[in-house]
Amino acid sequence: ASPFALVWSLPLEPQAEDAPPRDLLSFNPEGADFVPQSLAWHPADEHVIAMGCTTGEVRIVSSVTGDLVRTLEGHTGLVDMLAWSSDGALLASASYDRTIRIWNYSTGQERWLLPMPRHVKDLAFEPSDSRKLVVVSVDAETQTLCVSYWQLNEVPSSMPSVREVTLP
Repeated sequence: ASPFALVWSLPLEPQAEDAPPRDLLSFNPEGADFVPQSLAWHPADEHVIAMGCTTGEVRIVSSVTGDLVRTLEGHTGLVDMLAWSSDGALLASASYDRTIRIWNYSTGQERWLLPMPRHVKDLAFEPSDSRKLVVVSVDAETQTLCVSYWQLNEVPSSMPSVREVTLP
């Protein structure tokens, strides 16, 4: 199957039940070797979309042209979860390689690497503090959920502090 992602423009007014959304932009690069698995729209720039890919890359693309803006490399497994900080300065990506990487959007550099003992099901930055990240993961054997609260330090090379709560 060829790689494909579609951005829709949903109408503000009610439409007929059988009226499909209008295609705003299609991403189907000729000869592309990636398949988008997750999408996250930049919260402060409507022209930027992050795509998590099967190759382990995170691709930042223009929502206007579909052009590649930047590729973030580091994951070794499929990237299935993305979250922007509310100011758009940071992007978190979670992967099947059981890591979360926090990227500086303006430079494309990895700021933090967070090892995860379980598969990540969801993640989000605190809206009022981009240094706090909440992560929901699941233990495959016991099927228990774990909520982790990460406090990202000012010094990226130091390990962020974490507090976990396990839910039955």
